[in-house]
Amino acid sequence: MPESYQPVSCQLHSELELIIMHKQTIQLQLKSQSGSRIETVIPYDIISRSDTGEFLLAYNKEQKKVEFRLDQIISFKPFSV
Repeated sequence: MPESYQPVSCQLHSELELIIMHKQTIQLQLKSQSGSRIETVIPYDIISRSDTGEFLLAYNKEQKKVEFRLDQIISFKPFSV
């Protein structure tokens, strides 16, 4: 069973919403069982699920839909080629 959701700051939420509006590619640093991992994605929405928390919806490098629980995001930055 996943650990319970920890709400994120309004600032993080707002920054992600701006990235979505501008269709920016970003690199996410995410918590993982082995410490952390990096994902390069193009976010397109944030959704809430009453039973499990808020999620960032995105496309990965292969243009497949992926999602990340917001409280698993350690940091993010714009991706430059």
